[in-house]
Amino acid sequence: MLSPPLRDPSNRPALWHGLQSQDLHIFGSDHCSFNYAGQKELGRDDFTLIPNGAPGAEERSAVLWTYGVGEGRITENLFVAVLSTNQAKVHGMAGRKGVIAPGADADIVVWDPDLTITATQPNRHGNVDYTPYEGMTFTGSPASVYVRGRLAYQDGEVLAEPGSGRFVHRTFAQPAPGPAVR
Repeated sequence: MLSPPLRDPSNRPALWHGLQSQDLHIFGSDHCSFNYAGQKELGRDDFTLIPNGAPGAEERSAVLWTYGVGEGRITENLFVAVLSTNQAKVHGMAGRKGVIAPGADADIVVWDPDLTITATQPNRHGNVDYTPYEGMTFTGSPASVYVRGRLAYQDGEVLAEPGSGRFVHRTFAQPAPGPAVR
């Protein structure tokens, strides 16, 4: 059980078109990493008890690269926009996130377009007992990740210390003044 629900393959062309035309500004999921054991199985006899969500944040960029850039559906620039630049804008973090510029957080992904990874539960980094991508092979993946200028991930290993993340406050632009609504 997850939201939004998995889409029928017949919906894929419309979703790709939405990204290509930039009617869809971001690419994401409802990442919620509930385990099957002890959590998802709560709904075995009553589906209303199933915790909603599925893991997938780790695979998100590789999925988009493999099926988007790799198959010629989107450009490398659009890949970066829908995963980073536009995310920062939509979520009220522009200028601090989603850009390489003075004053920004210096979060940088070094991308290897040829790195091939087959997703299995044991080689995933989330604290969960399954991956919905089990056995799928992706071409294109992060080689290293820097968070606030410090190396946090390299060669498949998380190097950042637990708890080293930082909460980022969001701001939202006020709507442009317009005619009064009566």
